Formats: sequence, C-alpha cells, structure tokens
Amino acid sequence: MKCRHLFHFDLGGIQKWSDIAKLLPGRVGKQIRERWQNHLDPTLKKTEWTIEEDLLLLELQKKQGNRWMMIARGIDGRRWEHAIQTNRTHLLIGYYSNFNAIR
Repeated sequence: MKCRHLFHFDLGGIQKWSDIAKLLPGRVGKQIRERWQNHLDPTLKKTEWTIEEDLLLLELQKKQGNRWMMIARGIDGRRWEHAIQTNRTHLLIGYYSNFNAIR
C-alpha cells in the first residue's frame, strides 16, 4: 500500500504517525509525517512562488527576523522548509533591490 493512498481508507481513528507507519512495512512515523507534510497534504502549494508571495515573504522576514515557523504561518500553503531550502529571502532581496534600481 502506497502512502498516498492512506487518506482514501478509514484508519479507524488512528491519529499517531507511528501507528499509521505500522500499516506500511519498512516505514517509521517520521517518514510518514514528512511524506504527508512535504508531498501529499492537499493544502500544500506545489506551484511556483508568485510575486505577491515573494513580497509577503520579504515583508514577514523583515518583521519577524529569521523566525521561519512564524513566517510560514503568514503564507498559506507554504512550509518554512521551502523558504529555507531555496534561500528564498537572500535571492529575493538581491532580485528586488536590482529590480527597483532599474525602475
């Protein structure tokens, strides 16, 4: 049984990732949770970042500093790992400062 199929089945009230992992031989709860959070969660946005999201990220980073969990709460459908893994703010600061200088 593939992990993506779990939400199609009645899990009988199972709420712990480790209990779900018991249904999938060779997997542990952490793997199941990460797979859900990074790939299978239907609320997760998988599209390219929009300009509006980029600007919001910069604004939130300016207000919150590097508190990525707090920043992620302000951007629907994006996880804090996405911003960190792509070094998004560093890229954006350079891009938008150059963009504003050209205007």
